[in-house]
Amino acid sequence: MIRPGAMNWMTAGHGIVHSEHTPDELRAQGQRLHGLQTWVALPDEDEDCAPSFEHHAADSLPEIEIAGAHIRVLAGEAWGKASPVRFPSPILYVALESEGGAELTLSSHLAEERALYLVSGSADVAGEFVDAGVMLILEDGVDVPIKLGAGTTGVICGGAKLPGKKRIEWNLVSSSQEKIDQAKTDWSEALQAGGNARFPDVPGDENAWIPLPGK
Repeated sequence: MIRPGAMNWMTAGHGIVHSEHTPDELRAQGQRLHGLQTWVALPDEDEDCAPSFEHHAADSLPEIEIAGAHIRVLAGEAWGKASPVRFPSPILYVALESEGGAELTLSSHLAEERALYLVSGSADVAGEFVDAGVMLILEDGVDVPIKLGAGTTGVICGGAKLPGKKRIEWNLVSSSQEKIDQAKTDWSEALQAGGNARFPDVPGDENAWIPLPGK
């Protein structure tokens, strides 16, 4: 179960199949879900690692109060706090909340590359107005002052620069088009066979396979 403030972290690696469901009792009660799903690219040398899944409850993620901003470190390290999430290269992923407004500086030491995405509210970023639903890529190597409006929520994300180019087709991501093509074949074969060595059935949900788009 993922609850407010918690995080599920899945590493696809060389291939993973998963299923997400709302329990029947919650469906019957009715509910609203507001979350943020983020895809994080693996370094090329780790793309074929073993798949894994981690759940981190809200109270396991470090929290900080800075200049009116409530900060939770979801992955990587920031402001002297480290997340329990495991990742093979330097990463930055923190959640920001500001009830009454806040002013802080995003140091260049936070990460080699940084971006700010607002889920709600607005911000002034070094004199530039940013509204909700916009991702702003911050200049490398420069400390960036930000002013968060009241009721603003968002994330700061980034990390070490990754060489090369990533490709994506549907839910398949790789630096190699050949690997994506092979994964498409493996997925289609798994769909026909009810699972295979690369993409096995999800226990208890064997009939929910989704075909490749256009197939």
